[in-house]
Amino acid sequence: MRRSLGSTLGIGARTGGALLLNKMLALYGGPGGLTLLAHFQNLLALFTTLPNDGVHVGVVKYLAPLRAGSGRYRAWFGAGIILNMVGLLLGGLALVLAPGPWWAYSG
Repeated sequence: MRRSLGSTLGIGARTGGALLLNKMLALYGGPGGLTLLAHFQNLLALFTTLPNDGVHVGVVKYLAPLRAGSGRYRAWFGAGIILNMVGLLLGGLALVLAPGPWWAYSG
């Protein structure tokens, strides 16, 4: 019961925040601002979907038959963590080093 209440509150907060952000962008940014937000959200979805479908599915495939704690299990698990960190760092660097295309708005 406690977890479901926390989940419900979390989902409600995220929904309210998204609606507030969209409303503010619609009022102050116009249609161009909403379009930029949609493009940014799609870019973030791409950055999260590629590692999820590639790395996570592959790691699960190779970890499933292994015994937890074995050397091969730790090696595959470590490789999955390293690949996730590399993807996170590359995405972060792309956003930081090339801010013009991501943040520019000429409305």
